[in-house]
Amino acid sequence: LEPERIYRSFKEDVLDDGQHISLEQCLVWRKGTDLTLIAWGAMVQDCLQAADELAIHGIDTEVIDVACLKPLDMATIINSVALTGRCVIVQEAVKSGGLGSEIAARLADKVFYALRAPIKIVSPPDVILPYFKLEQAYLPQVADIVRACRDLVESTP
Repeated sequence: LEPERIYRSFKEDVLDDGQHISLEQCLVWRKGTDLTLIAWGAMVQDCLQAADELAIHGIDTEVIDVACLKPLDMATIINSVALTGRCVIVQEAVKSGGLGSEIAARLADKVFYALRAPIKIVSPPDVILPYFKLEQAYLPQVADIVRACRDLVESTP
């Protein structure tokens, strides 16, 4: 189960420096204090692009790559959201029954009182996955992520 659109998006060689990356813990690709973006797979690259754009608007965004779904490293996610008080989860899966909903439920259980705003999930509509040529119309785009984050930050003190 590989996100094939990543194959189409990279135009440069990726260097292998031989360093081991543990997949038992989330990867924090960018530190931030205003908002936590959580994603996995191809959505991580979109979240990093969104974080760059949000920085232009003065929003300091932490980007977390879940990396491994089982075991799910909730400690890293909980610590980040407790610090920022805001969370946007981005996934390629539909919202109903997706991992994003599970993460949101666990966050609500553990950091409810630290939240400054409701947890948002940016995901495709609850429909059958369309033909790949329609994936841009179906999958969340960087602009969707930026909009959700800005709405969340701008609606809270």
